[in-house]
Amino acid sequence: MKYMVCFLGIIFIMACTTAVWAGDSPYPPASADGYYDIATGHKYIKNQDSTYTEYSKRGKLLRADVPSTSSLLVSGKYIYEMTDSHYLVYEKRQNNTVTQQVLPASSNHPEGWRCKHMLSRIQGNEMSIAEAYEAAK
Repeated sequence: MKYMVCFLGIIFIMACTTAVWAGDSPYPPASADGYYDIATGHKYIKNQDSTYTEYSKRGKLLRADVPSTSSLLVSGKYIYEMTDSHYLVYEKRQNNTVTQQVLPASSNHPEGWRCKHMLSRIQGNEMSIAEAYEAAK
């Protein structure tokens, strides 16, 4: 009986320290207007209540209430903030042809297109973002 009480006491102490340690996140909550996941092509757009709406690469609504403290948004290594200097490359495949278009990140998702990449404009570049993307391919 003595060993069982000691064992339960050790488990209780370990559980309390784990709960206290796990409660402290070193990352502040997400605060940008939008994020892009380069691994999956998903977009996260900020809502009025500081949560985020998640869209798939095809523009379909996946979740409407992703919290701003989600570990994916605050510490995901493939998550990047979308600003005015970012552009998204959309692709459409029909009859063995691939059509692409480059739109600002703030624009709405075009119907029937898939989001493939995120691009960033380099300051002072005289080439348009679409021309730069085609030249880099």
